[in-house]
Amino acid sequence: MKRLKKYVNYINESEWYRGHTTNTKEVDFIWMSSDETQAKTYSKMNSIIQGGDALLSSYDIDLTKLNVLDLSSYDMNDRMTDNELEGFLKELEIDYEYESLFDFSEYDIPLSRLVNNITDEIMNIYDVLLIKEDDIDTILIKYFFTK
Repeated sequence: MKRLKKYVNYINESEWYRGHTTNTKEVDFIWMSSDETQAKTYSKMNSIIQGGDALLSSYDIDLTKLNVLDLSSYDMNDRMTDNELEGFLKELEIDYEYESLFDFSEYDIPLSRLVNNITDEIMNIYDVLLIKEDDIDTILIKYFFTK
């Protein structure tokens, strides 16, 4: 099991990109990418799914001043078995019944399926979740830090 880094001096990226649309609802926390091309792709996908005009916003955010949970040794596309998910949740000290995330025919699932179900618990403790998606640094950040 990979070890989690709960405290980090993360200064490699200060420019973050958000792909959204004119119909995107503002919520408590939002996903951003360190890669402009990836954010543009999400902007186009969100436009198709949500409707509205595709938008790309950029933010200069200094993560060293925020409480960051650094899971950057993981990728949202990593596939994990139930034992690996159990270990992952233990390291995060989060109690979650993950078994229902598996389809009856699945041996493993993408980590994103779990992470997207525990974001509330993570964001109750941290300002930012740092993780990879397609090997690109991605953050989930409390919306008010982007204002």
